[in-house]
Amino acid sequence: MMPLAASVHGADVQDDRELLREYREVRQALSALAAIYNDAPVGLAVIGADFRFQRINSRLAALHGVPAETHIGRTIHEVTPQLADIGESLIRKVVETGEPILNLEIEGETAAEPGVRRSFLQHWSPIRGEDGTVVAVNVVAEETTAQKRAARALQTSEATVRNVLNAMGDAFAVVDKAFRIVLANSEAARINGNATADMVGQSFWDVWPAAPGTTFEALLREVMAEKLPRHLEHHYVSDDQDLWLDISAYPTSDGVAVFYRDISDRKRAEDELKRNERRLSTALRAGKLGVFEHHFRPRNSYYWDSTVRQIWGVDEDTEITDAVFWPTIHPEDGPRVRAVIAEAAAAGTLGRVDTEYRIYRASDGALRWVNVALDIISDGRGPYRVIGTAQDITERKEAEEHAQLLMREINHRSKNLLAVVQSIAHQMARNSDLETFPQRFAERLASLASSQDLLVKNNWRGVPLDKLIASQLSHYKHLLGSRIHLDGEDLRIAPATAQNIGMALHELATNAAKYGALSDDRGEVVIAWDAAADDGQFSLSWTERNGPPVAPPEHRGLGSFILTRMFRHALGGEVTQEFPPEGLRWSIRAPAASILEAAEG
Repeated sequence: MMPLAASVHGADVQDDRELLREYREVRQALSALAAIYNDAPVGLAVIGADFRFQRINSRLAALHGVPAETHIGRTIHEVTPQLADIGESLIRKVVETGEPILNLEIEGETAAEPGVRRSFLQHWSPIRGEDGTVVAVNVVAEETTAQKRAARALQTSEATVRNVLNAMGDAFAVVDKAFRIVLANSEAARINGNATADMVGQSFWDVWPAAPGTTFEALLREVMAEKLPRHLEHHYVSDDQDLWLDISAYPTSDGVAVFYRDISDRKRAEDELKRNERRLSTALRAGKLGVFEHHFRPRNSYYWDSTVRQIWGVDEDTEITDAVFWPTIHPEDGPRVRAVIAEAAAAGTLGRVDTEYRIYRASDGALRWVNVALDIISDGRGPYRVIGTAQDITERKEAEEHAQLLMREINHRSKNLLAVVQSIAHQMARNSDLETFPQRFAERLASLASSQDLLVKNNWRGVPLDKLIASQLSHYKHLLGSRIHLDGEDLRIAPATAQNIGMALHELATNAAKYGALSDDRGEVVIAWDAAADDGQFSLSWTERNGPPVAPPEHRGLGSFILTRMFRHALGGEVTQEFPPEGLRWSIRAPAASILEAAEG
C-alpha cells in the first residue's frame, strides 16, 4: 500500500505545482493588463451605478487633476463636481437603457488645465452583473484637441487658399477622381479657348487632348494617388496649341486642383517689369527726384545718389556725413526738421515724413527749397534706417509766390474792372434806350472779357499788342491782312493798359462796322503803332479809308467817352479824334512807360 500512497501523493504535488504556475501566469497577465490599463494614452475609468469610481487610469486622473487613488470609492460629485451633472446623467442613461453611448464629442476646460478649452471623444459602455443588470459603466475618453485644432486650421487654410485663388491671375481648374472638371476660372477658359461653363463637366483630357501619355498626365495621376502636391514645367503641343505651361497640382478631398499659366506671359511680365524699372528711373530723372538713405546702425552712414548730390551741390567724391548735411539746412528750418523726424521715429516701426525746408547749396551758397519724403524704419532697438526721395522745389515755391502776387493783383484788378463795368453801365443807362441797352452792354462786357482772357493766358503779365488787336477784332478776323492792316513792331502792353486799349479797339471796330470803313465791301482800316525810343512816347492810330463818307456825330455817347475822356484820364496821354469825309482818324500818344510792359531784370 505504501508505494501506491506515495504515488498518489506525488501526483497531487505535481498538480499543485501546475496550479501554482498557472496562478503566477494569471497574476502576471493581470499585472500586465493593469499596467496597460493604467498607462493607456486614452482616459479609462469604471464608475458604478452609484456614481462611485471603481477604477481609473492615470491619464484620466491627470485630466481631473486628482491622483488616481483619490478617486476610488468616491463619487463623481466628490472628485470632479464640475463634471457631476453631465457624468451622472450619462451613467443614469446607460444604466436605465442598457445601451452604450458612443462617439460623444465634448468640449470644455479640465481641472488640470483651467482656462484652456479641450476636445474629447467619449464612449460610455455598460458593465453587466451575473443577473444581466447594469452594475457599472466603462468610460473611455480620447482627447481630440489636436485633431480639432488641425481640422480648424485646415478649414482656415482652405478658405485662405480659396481667397488667394480668387485673387490670382493664374488659370486653375479642379477635377474630381474621374478627372472631370468641376470648377474652372476664366483664365483657364481663355488659355484653352473655351467658355468657363463649357469646361465644367468635361473630361480634363478632352480639354487638354495632347496631355495623355505625357508628364502632364503622369503628374496629375501621381498627385491623385499619393495625395501630395507636385510642380512641373511642361511643353504642351497639340494641333492648335504650342506653349510652355507652369503647372502646380494639389490634392483635394475629391480630386486635384490644378494651377497653370503660360510661361511666355511670365516672361513678358518680367520684360514689362524691366521696362517699368527703366520708366521709373526715367521718371525720377525727369522729375529731378533723388534717392537717399541714412543708416544709424551698425554705423552712421549716408547714401546720396547723383541727383541728391546735385541738389545739395556736393560732388561725387565727397563723403556724406552729419557734418556735411545738417549745416546746409536754413537755421530757421533746422529745429523743425529735427522735430518732425523725431516725432515720426517715435510713432512706431515705420515713421513717414513729408516735409519742405530750405537749404544753402554747398557749391555756391544759393538758397534752395527742397521737398523730402522719407520712411523711418525701426526695430526693437529703435530707428536704424531712413530711405527717401528729395526734390528741388525752388521753382515751384517761386511760382507759388508769383501766384500769391497774382491773386493780389487779380483782387486789385477785379475791383478796378467792377468799377469800369459800373461806369459803363452808368454811362449807357444815361445815353441808351432800353431796346439796345442789353446787346450793347453785353458786347462791351465781352470786350472786357476778351482782354481778361489774354491777361490770364499770359499769367497777368504783358500781352502782345497784335494779339490784343486780334482778340478785339475777332468778328472781323477774315478781313485781317486784306482790309484791316496792322503796322507796327512787336510790343507787349502792360496789364493795366491792355484793358483800356481793348475797350477803345472794340468801340472803334463797332463804329466802323456800323457807320465807317467796315460797313461796306471796299473800306479799309489801318492800325499802326510805334514806341519811339528818342522821346519815350508810344503812339497808336486807327485810320479808315475808302469807305462811305463820314461826318462828326451829332450825339456823343459812351463810345465817344471811352475813346476820349476815359482814355485820356486812364493813360495820361493825348487823344485825337477827327472825322474827315474820307474816314475816321483816331490816335493816342502817351509815355511808353505807362503803356508798355516793364522790361524784366
